[in-house]
Amino acid sequence: MATTYDPPNVKAGDTWSGFGPVTFTVDGTEPNNAIASVRLQFRTRDQIGGSDYAAQLTSAGGGVTIDDADAWQITIPAQVLDLDPGTYWYDVEITDTTGAIYSWLEGKLNVKPDITA
Repeated sequence: MATTYDPPNVKAGDTWSGFGPVTFTVDGTEPNNAIASVRLQFRTRDQIGGSDYAAQLTSAGGGVTIDDADAWQITIPAQVLDLDPGTYWYDVEITDTTGAIYSWLEGKLNVKPDITA
């Protein structure tokens, strides 16, 4: 079961604060295998279940930092998200070194219009 976290609102074009560090555990201990990669996709309601997404952050692309792969600790650093005003749903998808995929964190982000363009 995924934990829900709805980050604070952000204005379009502003720096989003990100979140973390976050440590994932199963019954209080880290999983057996280390993290291999992490990705997070922001989708509008219409994009959920499809192949399109509004934005993607990955550990390979620098949008997600794996702080400690063995301890299952990650950070989504502060960054500007290329998102239009609206509501976006996300989940954090973690792949371990065996190829198993886990999505234990999800939520939604509200992007507000920027008044000063």
